[in-house]
Amino acid sequence: MQILSFFLEGRLINGKKFKYEIPFEDRTTRDSFELKTEYLPLPEGYRIKMKLNPLHPIFLDRVLALVSTGLDNQDKILVNGYQSWSETREVGRFDRIKGLRGLLKPLWRHYRMDLYGQHWFRPLPEGAGRFDSWTWTYHRRGEDFWLGASVDESRGFTVFSWDCKKNCIRVEKEWKKSPLESTEEIFDLVFLQGKEAEVFDAWNRENKGGKPIFLGAKKSPSLGWTSWYHYYTNISQEILEQEIDSQARENRSWEWFQIDDGWQKAVGDWEPNGKFPGGMKPLAERIRQAGWKPGLWLAPFIAEKKSELVKTHPEWVKKDLRGRWVEAGFGVLWSGEFYALEWTNLAFQDHLRRTFLHLAAEGYALVKLDFLYAACLGVGPESKGEQMTRALDFLRTCWPDKSILACGLPLGAGFGRVDYCRIGPDVGLEWEDWRLKSLVRFPERVSTAQALENTLFRRQLSGRGWVNDPDVFILRKKNHKLTPLQQEKLLRVNLALGGLVYSSDPAGTWTKEDREKLKTLCTTPSLVSFSPEGHTKVIDAWGLIPEIQ
Repeated sequence: MQILSFFLEGRLINGKKFKYEIPFEDRTTRDSFELKTEYLPLPEGYRIKMKLNPLHPIFLDRVLALVSTGLDNQDKILVNGYQSWSETREVGRFDRIKGLRGLLKPLWRHYRMDLYGQHWFRPLPEGAGRFDSWTWTYHRRGEDFWLGASVDESRGFTVFSWDCKKNCIRVEKEWKKSPLESTEEIFDLVFLQGKEAEVFDAWNRENKGGKPIFLGAKKSPSLGWTSWYHYYTNISQEILEQEIDSQARENRSWEWFQIDDGWQKAVGDWEPNGKFPGGMKPLAERIRQAGWKPGLWLAPFIAEKKSELVKTHPEWVKKDLRGRWVEAGFGVLWSGEFYALEWTNLAFQDHLRRTFLHLAAEGYALVKLDFLYAACLGVGPESKGEQMTRALDFLRTCWPDKSILACGLPLGAGFGRVDYCRIGPDVGLEWEDWRLKSLVRFPERVSTAQALENTLFRRQLSGRGWVNDPDVFILRKKNHKLTPLQQEKLLRVNLALGGLVYSSDPAGTWTKEDREKLKTLCTTPSLVSFSPEGHTKVIDAWGLIPEIQ
């Protein structure tokens, strides 16, 4: 991958527009700005830093680098989706990725499906060989990788927009809407070549100025239990006490026991509902007595329509440019639509700090923070990347010495800021929802099949940016529609490639054979290889895991 030129478009304060194509050189001066490009050679490739010094205040509307690729017809291209749940996979140069089906707009607008991913602000490119990959991408020829990646997303998200017909990538950096008045770095990119571990280790090294972001995932994954994929919102203090006691008698070897959605009065109202008469502290104590660490789910940046927070503090709801509340999605198990909250509101920040302090005092050691993309919904003076990274930095101040599991997160913002991160959609109780996949073409759908693909193609992040959470495996025989072979694939892929792996199987549903499977797979290292046809293969204690792709 080689940078050919840069493109800058913008406006002066008086409204006069400018548009420049700038060759790749050390220093360039134009009427409105000076541009300095720093080329840093690396053993695996090179790093490019571009700084812009405005000669007077300017607005940047578009920042783009044109990159040539040495793409061959047999190469595989990594297309990384916008956030945790977004489809991520390798494709060929002649493939197509289609967005939400226009004819079904009344359906997907009713359920706000366009708000979860990039559709609301950047519809997927149309045509064969045209793909958007967020924060990083690569093309692969067998075991050889050519990686392009952003080192810093705190000023704005980076999208690698492939045009395979022209053998090029347009690397676009989103930019804030406020004027640029002093020198700022507008690009910080690496382009690397080598084997998989070499290029991803090098990217990780550059991400933190030569220091690893994370010391590395354990060879054996951490295991946990979550209430969601069996009980969903139908949990209570009594049910969870029974599960804790029964699973403790079974000697289940969890590190984490996480209470998921269903404990709160409403999404946005983070107090226990009437099904938890003793509050949440006794459950945390009971979990610790069983030898596990307690975790709790919440979604700090959203509130459902019927929540008390929305009724009493409408000023905390994010507004668009026309003063309308910014919707963040639709919850079929909640009261319908839910809204993005204005996390920069100082009173709301105090409210969140008190919430987290209370949960810490009650004994919780981990919070699973969901629907985090809502922090950068809507249009404001800051870029989405700025909003998201600042929001995560704020959350870390609220929960400084304990663990954060991020979910629904635009991934580039989370590097080095969270401990664990979901890297795929929710696992379903069936293999695939073919209506959402093929008819609606919803990229952030609940899908076991897609969860496995995301786990496979985001495997390199675990132990570098955070520890990967690929979601749950399911061993129980009831309350799902997976075949035994599908259950086996889910178990093996998650344990081979995940760093934090959950189950929701209730007590009394595992056989002796299930326990032996789990023990063997957890304690045996796995291996990733590549077939002559270009497919990625995973080998574990039982051999080759079949048909992941």
